[in-house]
Amino acid sequence: MDLPQGNSIPIVQDEEFKRLLGLPPDYELTENMVRLCQWARDWYAENGQPWIYFQEVENFAINEDHLTIESYPLYTKEFRKRLISGRAHSVILIAVGAGPEAEQEAQVQWQKEFPDNYFFMESYASAVVEALIAEASGQLCAWADTQGMAALPHYSPGYKGWELKDQRVIYQIISAKNPSISQKIELLSSGMLKPKKSQLAVFGLTRDLARAKNLQELVPCTYCSLLKCQFRRGKYRTLNAVTS
Repeated sequence: MDLPQGNSIPIVQDEEFKRLLGLPPDYELTENMVRLCQWARDWYAENGQPWIYFQEVENFAINEDHLTIESYPLYTKEFRKRLISGRAHSVILIAVGAGPEAEQEAQVQWQKEFPDNYFFMESYASAVVEALIAEASGQLCAWADTQGMAALPHYSPGYKGWELKDQRVIYQIISAKNPSISQKIELLSSGMLKPKKSQLAVFGLTRDLARAKNLQELVPCTYCSLLKCQFRRGKYRTLNAVTS
C-alpha cells in the first residue's frame, strides 16, 4: 500500500500553542508574549526540519492479554481495549519529529540568559510535534477512506495504560524496516527519544466504519487538533483531558 509520508512545516494552532505554554484558551497574551510567539514561529519556519514516517504492519494480532505486532508482544490494556472496541484488523506505526533545530536554539537562548525565549521555543517545538501527529492523523484518515477503512485514534507508550518501556519495541520494528530512521531519532536506555521533540505512535485500522463512527471514544477527531480537516467528525478535546 502507498502510505503518505511528509516533511512540511505543520500549522500550529494558536490554541495548541497556548495549551503547551500552560495557558487557558481565552488567555489574552501580553505584547511581549505575542512577540515571543511570533519569534518562535518565524524562527522555526526558517530553520525547522519536521518529518513524518508511516509504516505498515504485516503481522498483527489481538491476544488474550496483549497485542502482537510483527511477532513482538505489547502489553497495553487501554489501547488493546480500544482496538477491540473498534474491531481493528491492523495497525499503522508512525514516527514524527520536530527535528533537533528548535531544541538546540532553545539551549542557545538559555545560555544567553534569555529564559523566556527558551521557554517559548521549547513550547513551540512541543506544539509542532502535536501538530505533526494531527497532520499524520489527517493524512491517514484520507488514505484509509480510499481503502474503505477508518483510522482509529492513535496511542503511544507513556499514555495512560501503556508503559513507556514498550517504546523500545515500536522503535525496533520501525528501524528494522527503515534503518535510516536512526539518523532522525535514537532510543535512549531510559526509553525516551532523542531528540526529545519526537514521538512514536500506533493507529488502529478498522473496516467497521459504522462502529468507528458511532462510538465517541473511537472517533480520532476527538483527539486531533487538525481543526480544518475535511474528515472531521467530532469536536476536538486534548488527549490529556480525555485520559486524565
